[in-house]
Amino acid sequence: MVDAIARRFKTRLVTEISGLNFLCPKLFLLTLANCIVFLGFPGSLFFIAEFLFFSFLIDAFPLLALILAFLLYIILAIFFLRL
Repeated sequence: MVDAIARRFKTRLVTEISGLNFLCPKLFLLTLANCIVFLGFPGSLFFIAEFLFFSFLIDAFPLLALILAFLLYIILAIFFLRL
């Protein structure tokens, strides 16, 4: 997807690629679906892996689990949606 965007816009800078959903709607939908899967949408393999990981981590290290959950679900979600 990065190569397709770089060929279309002749740049890889995110700040210069605005309006991807208007110019390339199919590519935008693929990028959005990719972001949703990597954020751990229920039903995906990432969701199952994160559920098992955090269920173990909460039992072993509750404070570390809260910090990692904050980083993964708040900050990375903002980062992906910003892209």
